[in-house]
Amino acid sequence: LAYHYTNPVAALQFRASPQLNVYVSAGRGFETPTFGELAYRPDGQPGFNSELKAQTSQQVEVGAKWRSTDLGIALDAALFRARTDEIGVATNSGGRSTFRNVGRTQRQGVELDLRWRISDTWRTQIAATWLDATYTDGFCVRAVEPCPPALTVPAGNRIAGTLAKSGYGELSWLPRPDTELALEARVQGSVPVNDVNSDFAEGFGLLAMRARWQADVGPGRLELLGRVDNLADRRVVGSVIVNDGNQRFFEPAPGRT
Repeated sequence: LAYHYTNPVAALQFRASPQLNVYVSAGRGFETPTFGELAYRPDGQPGFNSELKAQTSQQVEVGAKWRSTDLGIALDAALFRARTDEIGVATNSGGRSTFRNVGRTQRQGVELDLRWRISDTWRTQIAATWLDATYTDGFCVRAVEPCPPALTVPAGNRIAGTLAKSGYGELSWLPRPDTELALEARVQGSVPVNDVNSDFAEGFGLLAMRARWQADVGPGRLELLGRVDNLADRRVVGSVIVNDGNQRFFEPAPGRT
């Protein structure tokens, strides 16, 4: 197999003021199938999945970056859209994953990131992402005719394994220049486990703490970092096995660690 493609990219940035930049960028993307994606055929027959085509995409992003030294604020915001001729998971069974070209998909959304240096000893950060990731073309999970309703993926279904909503926040305290104590929070929405969207991993929120100390030692620097993740010891789904053939989609996240 041989692949070739040209990826043009263009961007324009405008400095509206010394504190504010706005930009727009656009480009095309090209991704060849990996050896893992080519390793097995969806129909179960031996040999490589040589019919799998490369994945192509077109992306555009508009954003702004604002910095205020006086207020200690840094704000980034972006709107994005990507249209892709997608490679998706066809089957997951017996430890083997197979892949297929599933047609066109669309991802569009908003990203926000705010960092605020409240004082010399207090800092905070808030980040959030909203993502609408859907199939533009409908398809059948398996190559059968006619396609049963339970195997039909209609246009507009959410792409399996994608997060529609996610957020992060932290508050850190620096009692000394070499010491930091921080409280972190992470939240995420539900995750579809398969293309037909018959089940979802529930959303959750987790808390964590970290402590960091550093010191100059000779010509270098020594840093000590301690963390406690999942403070409340919640039982949540940490990841999903997309389109698992035995419907064992859910993998637990660690408890308090």
